[in-house]
Amino acid sequence: MSSALPPVLLVLHVLPAAVWFGITAALARLGPKGSSLPLRSAQVGTGTATVLFGLALWMLLHRGEFGPPEQLLGAGAAFAAVAALLQEVAWWSARRTNDQIGATFAPCQRLSALLLALALIVMLVFRFI
Repeated sequence: MSSALPPVLLVLHVLPAAVWFGITAALARLGPKGSSLPLRSAQVGTGTATVLFGLALWMLLHRGEFGPPEQLLGAGAAFAAVAALLQEVAWWSARRTNDQIGATFAPCQRLSALLLALALIVMLVFRFI
């Protein structure tokens, strides 16, 4: 295994995570108007890249261990998974009911943004645990 692989994977994990959060925060701020923007594929793509590279990092660096740092990272992964589910609910509701998009779309995106912010914070502090 190359010693350059973990830092490269880390960059390929953190950058899409930050973009995923940024897209979600923008959609949360825009509210119902955001559902008309072509951002769904960008949100899904960055979320997928974040998860896949996160899994690669876990397999490479944390396999077989489940101490406090791994438990914290697991909580961050759970936050991101719930955020992704909420985003799918938001987009599904935006497709189903145009007249009441704001009732579900914006709150789901806001909660997703909060969960993704928590996941990013977890990624930053887990090394100090």
